[in-house]
Amino acid sequence: EYAMWNFCNNHDNWRLQVMGGPSEMKLCLTVITFWPGTPLHYAGDEQDFRTPGIALDGWGREDMATSLAWRALRTAPEGNPADGDSFDMASPSYRHIRRLNLLRRAYFREFGRDECDVVEMPAEPVDGILVFTRGCTREDRVTVIANFNAQAGKNFSVAVPWPQGTELTDTIAEHDAKAFVVGVSRRIWVELLPVGVLALVRGSVRELAPQVVGVEPRHGSTATPPTADKSLKVRVQFDRPMDPEVADLATFDGRSGAFRCATANCQELIAEPTGEEFRDGIHVVEVPEKARSASGVSLVADFRSTFVAAADPSSIIAFPSTHDRRGLICGGGAAICHHAPGATALRIKNAGGDWSDWRPYEERSAWTAMDARGVVVQYHAEGSAAFVAGDCVAVSGQCFASWHGEMFFRGGFNGWGEDDEGRMKLVDSFTWGMNVTLAGFNHAKFAPQAGWNKSYGVHPDRKLLYNLPDYDERHNGFDVKPYMSGSEASRRWMESRGHWSPHESMASGAEFATELWISSACTAQAPFCPPPEKELNWTCVAFVGDQNMEWCRTVGRDGCTEYAENDHSPEFESCGPCSCCRRSVVPDLTGPEATCCVLFNDLLLNYTVTPDLSRCSGASEAHWHPAGAAAMTTQTPDDKNGHDPKRNMSTTNMPPLATALRCDEFIPPAKVEHSAEVQAVVYRTAERVAAAEREFQKLGFTRMPSPDAWDAQVAYSVIVDRFANGDLSNDRLNLPQFQQDALKDEPRGIEHWRHGGDLQGVKDRLPYLRGLGVTVLALSPIFENSRGDYDGSCTSDPMRIDRGFGTNELLRTLVREAHTLGIRVLLDVQVDHACGRGFKYVKGARIDDVTKCVQGAEFDYWNASRDYPSDDSHRNDLDFGPDVPADLQHQTFFARCGMSKMYQPQGRSPWSLEEPVPEELHAAALWADADSDGSMHFNTQDVGFQEVYTNMLKYWIAHADVDGFRVQGASRISADFTVYMSTELRSFAASLGKDSFFMIGELSLSGDSPFAAHQLGLALAGGGQPLPRKLKDASAEVCPTSRTLQSEILGFLGTYPVQESSYIRDSAASGLAGDFFEREDWVEKVNTQRRTLEAMGAGTSAVWTSVDSADVRRLLSRAAPGAIWPLLVSLGWSFSWYGIPELFHGVELGFDGRCFTDVDDRQRQLDTMVDSGFDRQIAEDFLTACDYGARNVDSGFYRQDMFVGGPMRLGSAISSIQAHAGIRPLLMDANGPHWCEDPLLNRSNPIYKTTQALIRIRQSCKALRTDREERAEIVSGPVEQLAYWKLHDDPRDGTSQALLVILAFAETPGTQAAKYTLPAGVFVWEGQAFVDLLEPSRMAVVYASGGQRYLLVPAALTPSHVSIFAPHDFAEEDAGGDWFVCKNGDLPPLPDDPCKVDPSRMMLMTAAALTLWLALGVGTLACNLRSSVYLCIVKQPTEPTGPSTREQVIEAPHVLTAAIEHTIPERGVKVSAGGLGKVLDQMLREHPPGELSLVHPMFGDVEYGELEREKELTLVVDGKDQKVEVLSLRSEENGIHRTWYILKHEWFLAQSKKQPYPTPMTKLSVLRYFSLWNQCVAILLDELHPDIYHCMDYHAALAPLYIRGENQIPMILVLHNADYMGIIETDFISDRFWKKVSALRRLSLVFNLKVATIRRYCTFEGRFNMLWAGISCVEENQKGHGICTVSGKYAAELKRERTMFKTLPAVLPLDNAIDSAADTMPKGVEELKEMRAKSKKALQEFCGLTVDPKAKILIFIGRWVKQKGVDHIALLASRILDASPEVQFVLAGPPGDPYGNYAQELLRPLAADYVGRVFVVTRFFMIPQEARAGAHFCLMPSCSEPFGYVDVEFGLLG
Repeated sequence: EYAMWNFCNNHDNWRLQVMGGPSEMKLCLTVITFWPGTPLHYAGDEQDFRTPGIALDGWGREDMATSLAWRALRTAPEGNPADGDSFDMASPSYRHIRRLNLLRRAYFREFGRDECDVVEMPAEPVDGILVFTRGCTREDRVTVIANFNAQAGKNFSVAVPWPQGTELTDTIAEHDAKAFVVGVSRRIWVELLPVGVLALVRGSVRELAPQVVGVEPRHGSTATPPTADKSLKVRVQFDRPMDPEVADLATFDGRSGAFRCATANCQELIAEPTGEEFRDGIHVVEVPEKARSASGVSLVADFRSTFVAAADPSSIIAFPSTHDRRGLICGGGAAICHHAPGATALRIKNAGGDWSDWRPYEERSAWTAMDARGVVVQYHAEGSAAFVAGDCVAVSGQCFASWHGEMFFRGGFNGWGEDDEGRMKLVDSFTWGMNVTLAGFNHAKFAPQAGWNKSYGVHPDRKLLYNLPDYDERHNGFDVKPYMSGSEASRRWMESRGHWSPHESMASGAEFATELWISSACTAQAPFCPPPEKELNWTCVAFVGDQNMEWCRTVGRDGCTEYAENDHSPEFESCGPCSCCRRSVVPDLTGPEATCCVLFNDLLLNYTVTPDLSRCSGASEAHWHPAGAAAMTTQTPDDKNGHDPKRNMSTTNMPPLATALRCDEFIPPAKVEHSAEVQAVVYRTAERVAAAEREFQKLGFTRMPSPDAWDAQVAYSVIVDRFANGDLSNDRLNLPQFQQDALKDEPRGIEHWRHGGDLQGVKDRLPYLRGLGVTVLALSPIFENSRGDYDGSCTSDPMRIDRGFGTNELLRTLVREAHTLGIRVLLDVQVDHACGRGFKYVKGARIDDVTKCVQGAEFDYWNASRDYPSDDSHRNDLDFGPDVPADLQHQTFFARCGMSKMYQPQGRSPWSLEEPVPEELHAAALWADADSDGSMHFNTQDVGFQEVYTNMLKYWIAHADVDGFRVQGASRISADFTVYMSTELRSFAASLGKDSFFMIGELSLSGDSPFAAHQLGLALAGGGQPLPRKLKDASAEVCPTSRTLQSEILGFLGTYPVQESSYIRDSAASGLAGDFFEREDWVEKVNTQRRTLEAMGAGTSAVWTSVDSADVRRLLSRAAPGAIWPLLVSLGWSFSWYGIPELFHGVELGFDGRCFTDVDDRQRQLDTMVDSGFDRQIAEDFLTACDYGARNVDSGFYRQDMFVGGPMRLGSAISSIQAHAGIRPLLMDANGPHWCEDPLLNRSNPIYKTTQALIRIRQSCKALRTDREERAEIVSGPVEQLAYWKLHDDPRDGTSQALLVILAFAETPGTQAAKYTLPAGVFVWEGQAFVDLLEPSRMAVVYASGGQRYLLVPAALTPSHVSIFAPHDFAEEDAGGDWFVCKNGDLPPLPDDPCKVDPSRMMLMTAAALTLWLALGVGTLACNLRSSVYLCIVKQPTEPTGPSTREQVIEAPHVLTAAIEHTIPERGVKVSAGGLGKVLDQMLREHPPGELSLVHPMFGDVEYGELEREKELTLVVDGKDQKVEVLSLRSEENGIHRTWYILKHEWFLAQSKKQPYPTPMTKLSVLRYFSLWNQCVAILLDELHPDIYHCMDYHAALAPLYIRGENQIPMILVLHNADYMGIIETDFISDRFWKKVSALRRLSLVFNLKVATIRRYCTFEGRFNMLWAGISCVEENQKGHGICTVSGKYAAELKRERTMFKTLPAVLPLDNAIDSAADTMPKGVEELKEMRAKSKKALQEFCGLTVDPKAKILIFIGRWVKQKGVDHIALLASRILDASPEVQFVLAGPPGDPYGNYAQELLRPLAADYVGRVFVVTRFFMIPQEARAGAHFCLMPSCSEPFGYVDVEFGLLG
């Protein structure tokens, strides 16, 4: 029994308070407190919740926070207790339960002993009285006496277990407790009120913890701020005198010292806040747990109470019951003006629309309100989002806010919407009304849309299972009302107690909600007896109580049950042998007809059915207020923006949502006051910074300014421990313990060892870096770390250099020498955690505490102000151990939540989901500790910590003059810290002369981390996205500082690594050059990154581009052993991309991180290791761990040593360096050679030389550093290349504005000639020479062909993996180098080689030699290219002209045309989707005399009549044979001999004349269709051999590709609309083979064409394009003549604006054919008006529109596609209809693309919204000619066509 849970309420039953009252509840609580087992309290018991119903229905599951759901359920005169904030710790019920729990703790301290579960009861029970005694010891016994009679009091004598004379005291009462003295026979005399209860103990009641018994203003109330003549007092009352210290401990809004003792004994505290302190909003009164009574007893828990201050009655948080907020919409409808002080977040929606994202609270939000469509705003405050306000403005008339955009009421009275749709109208805010005529009872439901996807009904009745245990003898007769649950049972309870009238009830949107009842009595009552669900049968009755046969014969009907004696007739057969039978009563559902007003509040979900029809009239003076809610008064606050809610709002020129925020848009927060201890640390660290600055000046050092442009720099990153060992004396300092053990025993885990590298080694090699061209040196973390990690990844003391690396002074010396050589120094820092030995939690944490702590910290980050104290209730305390410096030894500086593996939101790990929740990962990263000992996460949102740690970083600027910080793991710190730290550091550095101090963070901007942008650039994301409150406050605080800086950026200047870095590595490793620009997922992530950088104001100049780094395996480990080309092309990319190129140490030496290259080499390495002293098994394990082919290799392997003597000199792709690879079990035991003599530093290797050249070229060429690149199409030449132009448009820079970068992705680059497109907008002249800056012997030349210029790289040049071509006039030799650089690049000379005595170099080329090179270049072109191309280069081509004379026009006695649309007049066949069909009609009549062959596919739903069988064609589609039957029909008219060739195949037959064209182009079956169609046309062309092939559009433009060159037929290609090109987006094709082969190969199989053919003729701008095939054939075979379009203006537009047509000599006009017809229109105006009136009526009747002579009809007929502008019509239609009541719409045609589908979704509902005014049909639809003339205006907003047939036809109709 001890483990049993005892409760008074649970979710299955009605609350006891509802069934009884507060006294019954107190009795029950007392019993379960002292009864064996565990008392279980149902949420809300402590706040006296008493809503009728059960939790399963939702009614009895009240919210503890402020809630809307119970606002209409007024269960008391003041409302429902669940309306407001119910965390009232001073409420009577809360204090009562707390007292009971304290008593239980005080008297039952020794749970677990058998005696504790012994219950003693008197031998002589008292009727209706429960008496029991229980205790763990005799002294702790408690006797409970309870009167279970609810009607009568009891006076009685009862035996107790104490001896005569013992004084007993009632523990229940807080004051004036009853006292008893045990009398004779151990009995006491007791008088108990109905349901009274006592809990008696011996003597006086033990002292319990003190309680707060009252607060003023009371919890959840609203107070008016003090004024000049009226003060406000905040009071806290305790139940006893308190220690005076309580006045200092209590806080008001987190501020201590606000209270004083109001009484001498401090039993009451008082505070008198000033008006400034008492701002509008939520205020918090708190008393901590450590507050003590005068006798020294502490509170049992922290006390907290809140109230709202509001000087203005329009405050939304203070008065949440008022939802109608006039003036909420402001700024002329372009903004929302909030008045909700105390809110922390908000979201907005237009009624019926989607919510915006939650955003932090702001006084004003940019928002576009819609005319007559309400706006709803939901606010979050104090843990609740139940604060809802709405407003509505209209151009004309009155409107109201609502939750839904529309509402319907449907039921039996309107055929459930069949007879009448049941549309309700808004009659007040959130209130819909509708008059309904009823007869009797009707079922009904509310629905917020035309269908039934969502509806509101009531909860069904269900019987409750009240019961007593079987062992209780009373269980058979136990019968408690109410028997039922459900909405009707609860409604009856509300009505019976006067809370509701019969007209009111409550609706529900639950999935199980059923229909509600309404009746012609205009009530919301259900029939008293529910209609039976099944056939009524008599059933047997089992008598209970006084029931007998006499009762059965006479009772008749009892409630909803009818009783009768069994006469054994057939009617009673179902009752069997029983004497008494019963069955349910069938209710009478009929009644007189009446009209009722039905009102529904779609916010509170209550409804009213009333005979007062005026309440549904919508008249402004007849406001309906929801039952149970306060009357809603309209408040019109003064609007600072001049918005008058009575004035009509203009819906034009509304600004969109803001897309950017600035820090000055936020009010700076008050300065955070630190504790004395923290303030001392802030001062101490600041003083160390000042002292370092004074020392620097005293030593006479000068500081190096920041560079003019960081993107002109080249960075070199080193792992200090692995770069160079310059000081052997510190090699064994601060070694990790495992390494110390290994050096004594067996050398295990060498990859994790410290290898001896240090700052001295870095300093010694600075000349090496300068010689390479490096200008920025980035050092891995070098601060003291007690674990001795070689990579410095766990800092202990950020103000000391790790003694294994050097000293603070050595770093300063290193930086000074680097500055002397022109190299700036950055430090890698980790600011998210600290490490130390013995650094641990004082006690173990529980999963619940860890989770709540993390969630609480995340909540504070998003919602709490900068000065708001953090909640420590779930935080653990830390033991700091010996290593954490004293300045960081503050509990508040650390998150203290616990290990991340114990963070379990929703009861599971956030990493366990296939698609983790970003917010959960964000919280884990910021507030949970890494799962490793001795590492604790900082609380980076703590303001004291931010100031202290920022000072610690300032020290290194002051002391060593460092030039920037690179923040590792930046995603693990909060953005408010980033903003504060970055701005303060940059400001401090600027004060020392570094105007552009560098701050960069390790962040991903590709979309994987949704909050990374908060730390970047301006830090304040726009576009309506929510911002953390902490970030806004920090930004506002540092905003004035940021404005003084060179750049006002708040966060990091840039990020690393840039997204493209991984993509170029993958492309190089795979050899697939095209992936870089063509993989859509890559392109999207890159674009996301760039958009984010631009939006945040950071730009691309500060990001880092690297091809190798400390965190990824070496690129060459993914290449074949010895192959260097993947690295060369990647470096070529890095130095020609935007940002700052980064080199990771050893990349220039070909380091590959390999321990062996193959099996044989592995064995050799194993033997060598054993010979050098390794145990064989240890060596085996080491090599296994280093096997890249078998596992993910630890990062220690690719951070290999770069100095001879290092224990882990791994592989290199440079053979001379590879020869010195080796693994040894010892640290260096002797100094190594000078770096000039270190054989690992082979500076003659090709990677080093290429890197050196690339650095110089990049520094000289502005274009290589910009973010402007344009892909260069490889028109011909090697395929596996990545080619792009780099551009700049800076008029102040004299270097070349365009450079071509070519990267060859192959072991051996191709040497064939290659042709590249030139960038748009860049002027070059034919014959202009370009030189490869890296290999100046390689020349290229500009040549023209077909009006297009290309850059031609001739064949047989020196192979090169990286080429950078610049105009020769803009290139010059780099003195001392083997390469050229950009002229005018202002490049300093190459530094002297310190390792050579005579570093001067001879010039390799003279001006004469340069001229010779040019001659050789042109000669090479002449030798290697076909003469036709050569002539195009060396001769000015003659521009061809269009045919100007009759002699130049081809006579065409036989023309073949192919089209999917077709007409056969002889058979009545008409398949037409638009203008093309009309062209064919006219062609058949008006074509010049001769032979006309027409090829068409056969449609399955078209009757062709008898056709002649010609032949059967066999062809191949997608690798399979297909047979097509050719049928024919011949006729003659006007000298035209017409032959139709009809192609019969199942794929053709599947199309219908309503949908002639197969779609979409991403469906494989559609591609097969066009392959079959074009091949059929090609075969007929080849066999019939006409004089002209008239190609009607792109659909048959592929046909010439299937015809051999000598058989080609002249083609005329007519473009009716160039927007339709037959483009195939191959990435969207769903085909199991598609992803396994290249797209070209798959297309080759489908279309039965060679890959080369598809690449050459069908690929335009990287995509398969069917129209390009036709244009390419015309260009190649007809010199570009033969392309026609529908007008001269359209032809000129295509030439001017479309790249595809620019190379054509001309696009010829071909006017759209118009049927010639007599003008039958009326001649005069009056006749025209008369005809218009008749036609209008005919059109209205034909389309089902309201016949209205005054109506103006707008018509659109045609395909619903983007080109026709149908999306514009869809967006504007409703506005036109609302603005112009006389307008009617006729909209007909089939959707043909996504824009058409979108328009369909918008336009279809309009027919229901505007009954009789809109006709919409989404298919081909013919309107009679006589009716068409009734339209007034033809809508045809075409995007490009000059005109169309529809325009012309309606024009002819007038």
